[in-house]
Amino acid sequence: MRNFIANSACRGRRPKGLETLRLRQRPRLLKKMLSNRGVARFVVAPRGFGKSALVCAYAESMYEFENVFWINGQSPCFLRDLDDRLIASSLFAATKQRSLAVFEDIPYLDDDRSDAFSKDIDVLLAKGWEVVVTTTPAIDSFAERQNDRCCIAAHDLLVDDDEARDSSCAPLPSEPCHRVADLVWGEDGASLLEGMRSADMPAEIQLAIFVMEVLIEGPLDEVAAFVHGFRKDTRRFIERHYPYTGIDLVEERFCVHEFPIARIVSVFRGVLDSTVARASSLGCEAFVTRLADALCRRGLHGRACELMASLCPRKRRASWVEAEQDRFFAEGEIEAMQTLFETLGERPSGLTPALLVGASQRLFLLGDAARCGRFAMRALEHPACTPEQACAAALLACSCAPGDFPVRAHAILGNAAARSLGAAGALSYAAGARSHLAEDPARALSFLEEAPDDARLHPAYMAELAHFIRFVRKGEAFAASGRPLFDRACDAARRIL
Repeated sequence: MRNFIANSACRGRRPKGLETLRLRQRPRLLKKMLSNRGVARFVVAPRGFGKSALVCAYAESMYEFENVFWINGQSPCFLRDLDDRLIASSLFAATKQRSLAVFEDIPYLDDDRSDAFSKDIDVLLAKGWEVVVTTTPAIDSFAERQNDRCCIAAHDLLVDDDEARDSSCAPLPSEPCHRVADLVWGEDGASLLEGMRSADMPAEIQLAIFVMEVLIEGPLDEVAAFVHGFRKDTRRFIERHYPYTGIDLVEERFCVHEFPIARIVSVFRGVLDSTVARASSLGCEAFVTRLADALCRRGLHGRACELMASLCPRKRRASWVEAEQDRFFAEGEIEAMQTLFETLGERPSGLTPALLVGASQRLFLLGDAARCGRFAMRALEHPACTPEQACAAALLACSCAPGDFPVRAHAILGNAAARSLGAAGALSYAAGARSHLAEDPARALSFLEEAPDDARLHPAYMAELAHFIRFVRKGEAFAASGRPLFDRACDAARRIL
């Protein structure tokens, strides 16, 4: 048997990301490990909960790493020796002393292999050896085979208040999702995140965890809308074994530790397509788009845009921006949407007049006059540009475009002011205001004030109102006649807010 680490070689093994000293400060866990040394101790939890760290602390405390055999369950040699029935006999041949056998990261075993491994455990225990096994919840198949075992599960491994205080940690939030060892003492959840994409995890559990990590908190029924098989038994299993999801079966809600979208995507990118195909009725693009919509309903617009930018191809991103940009504008989420738009690049392919006008409006409010004018002119030159889009582009061009282009734009505005363009005539009110702004600012403001409430929510109307406020604020006569107009315009803006 060539896959175990024996005796002094174990001295070099230390918990990654967690110091053994900290585990000496978890006496309740060591006490449980000591409660019955005559049975197998199973430590069953996802990655990041400190399974290996606990076993290292036990091996050091009880054996000082002498006569400890560490068997790597992920090594192909483990399965080979298990099939050849060599594990127990090889350990007995290595030493005549009663020792500690640690089987770390046991993989999925079918029934025959599970039976064989359970028999090896029984043989070792019968000879007075101690046996500790670490594994993850989705592949723990030994509850019935080792019915007298001592099991330390994920909830047992959560950091309690005394342990946090003894380790000089700040007071921890009460939610289980913030008390995972790797979040408290480790590498800011790196191991925890990696464990979420385990190939041994059933697809419906893995996809449910992905949805919860993206949405951060919400009702369990919303997760069920994305994932097949998210039934009561699945929810109970996740609640019991994956406490970082913060599932509350009484309130039927979840609350996870918040990770940035970039970190979640970096972990799930390679497996998301196949997981969605196995556990959802949606295609991957539609799945991501609906998740982004759910984030917007929560007011997490920036997170929604990051998700779309990370996981959707350019064409899908473009169609989502076009569908959502007016709503983002109305809710004041200008920068988040523009950041997503920038991922499309400036090549003409796929940039519709609506996309070009939307970008121009956002850039105007963000103070980028040069690019605002450039996008406005591209919209006007687009063969599919509608009268409404031409009017909106002309409003922006008058503010930002160089040379004689505003002259051409004024002709468009003059025609638009005499019509009813846009929602509730919003574009026409904005066009009328712009047509009179230079000669008669009071008349221009009257056009804006006459607009009905529905028109005031239109992006072109809001952009024109912002332009009017800037215009009168910078005017030479602001201290005299400009001040009342400025105050009236600000009142109009407050009505929108």
